[in-house]
Amino acid sequence: MQNLWENYRAAIILGGLILIGLMLSIYIVPEEEQAVVLRTGEPVRVVNTVNGTTGAGLYVRLPLIESVRLIDKRLLDLEMTDEEVLSQDQQRLLVNAYARFRIVDPVRMVERAGTTDGVGVAPSPRPQNNMCSMCLDLDDGVRRAEGVVVVRSSTTTTRRRCS
Repeated sequence: MQNLWENYRAAIILGGLILIGLMLSIYIVPEEEQAVVLRTGEPVRVVNTVNGTTGAGLYVRLPLIESVRLIDKRLLDLEMTDEEVLSQDQQRLLVNAYARFRIVDPVRMVERAGTTDGVGVAPSPRPQNNMCSMCLDLDDGVRRAEGVVVVRSSTTTTRRRCS
C-alpha cells in the first residue's frame, strides 16, 4: 500500500481534485423546478422554464463563479393576513385574501424578489384604505405582473360592527 501511494501520489491527488471539481460544478434540475444560473449576481441562463427549450436533468456550472437558484414551476399559494379596513361608509371590514400563482419569468422573479418566499413580500405596500380595491382587483382571473401569473385569487370580506 505504501508503495502504491509513493508511485501514484500525483495521479491520486489529481483524481481527487477532479472529483471535487465535478461535484462542485454539476447540479440537478428536477422536473417540477426551474433554475436560474447567476454569474456574480447577474442572470446568465435559465433551465427548464415553462415554455423553454431545455428540460430537467444534469447541468454543469462554473464552480465558485456561478450559483444556481431553483424556483418552483408548480402553482404556489400566497396567504395574506386578515386586514381590518374602513369602507367608504365608515364600516369596519375584515378582509381575508389569498392568491394562487405560477412563476413564468424566473429571471425577473430572481431580480425582484430573490426567492420564491420573497414573492409575497415583493409588491410595494399599499395604504390600508386601498386594501379592498387591491383585493377586488385580484378577482379579475388570470393576471400577469412582475413575472408572476396569478391563476386564481379570492377575497372574503366580513363586516364587523364598530365597537
